[in-house]
Amino acid sequence: MSDDLRPYILIAASLGIFGVLWFLGAMFHREAVKQELRERCCEPLHIWWQPFAYWAIGWGWGTPFRVVYRDMEGRLHKAYCCVYKDLAGSPFGPRLVEWIQDEVIIDV
Repeated sequence: MSDDLRPYILIAASLGIFGVLWFLGAMFHREAVKQELRERCCEPLHIWWQPFAYWAIGWGWGTPFRVVYRDMEGRLHKAYCCVYKDLAGSPFGPRLVEWIQDEVIIDV
């Protein structure tokens, strides 16, 4: 390997590792959204990670998601939420889901 390419390979590897860890963290937070929906007796249909969501800017370090789910009465909902970790709590404690907007798109 050429000495000229070594810095570029190290930078690319660092960015790749950062990207993979960011993605895995978002998928971990996605599971918190699914768990909360199941606790409310809802069926999650689609949960999309929104890494650069404009509507989540004011929520700090939360991980934003766009969610489509069906409630226990059969209505279809479209919602936006952020998942975050309380900084004062335990690092192994529960993830907090903050629902920003929730609207019924198909009423049965």
